[in-house]
Amino acid sequence: MDVTDIPLMLIPLLEERPWLRKNKKGEDEKYEDNRWSVIANHEVGRVTKLEAQIWLAIYNMFMTQASN
Repeated sequence: MDVTDIPLMLIPLLEERPWLRKNKKGEDEKYEDNRWSVIANHEVGRVTKLEAQIWLAIYNMFMTQASN
């Protein structure tokens, strides 16, 4: 892990969350399935597919036998 900078590239993505935005009406939107859609009230805390992929990549980098 000391040679690669992949975690250093992924963490800012999690902090900035470019897959979320506010539209002109002030509604929160998420980018999923190649389009922007308004986030329903019951889905506010739901992790998007893009965010889940980043978390899985970080988890797999640090939890595999090769990184030990």
